[in-house]
Amino acid sequence: MERRTFLALGLASPLALKSGLVSPKWAFSAEDNAIEVSFAADPSAPKVTLWQTPRQTGSQMMGYVFRTATGETVVFDGGTFGDADYLTALLKKHCGGKVDAWIMSHIHSDHFGAFCRIMETNPDALDIKKLYFNFPEQSWLDKYEAYCKGETARFFAAHKRFKGETI
Repeated sequence: MERRTFLALGLASPLALKSGLVSPKWAFSAEDNAIEVSFAADPSAPKVTLWQTPRQTGSQMMGYVFRTATGETVVFDGGTFGDADYLTALLKKHCGGKVDAWIMSHIHSDHFGAFCRIMETNPDALDIKKLYFNFPEQSWLDKYEAYCKGETARFFAAHKRFKGETI
């Protein structure tokens, strides 16, 4: 899907829902902490699925997996280093281990840790096509976010093991 189409659909969807033009059917799965949504009248039509990954450690974290109706998989952040095994298993079980895009919101380990751990322990565990992030350089982080200096350096080291495209 082209970026322009993605953005247009993202902006149009809330308006269509609010206006009543579309009436989604949804279901929640407590087993996998997933919400499945379909906008089609046919119950067998492909569904959009969103997983909110539960934390596997005592730390706060953020990790979401989104699978489109056409089968593309997007990971948002991913969680801490301790969330990596759960996230990897979820992606293998429900998405065949394929990640079309992994988006990092910002450079704190409760968001990028799972990605780092995967790259450190088994960079071939998942087929990750593209990684999206826009982080400051290490020198800026060392000056303004010195409290997480080791973690940010760990991200950049893990990123060097990444074999896909960085955007």
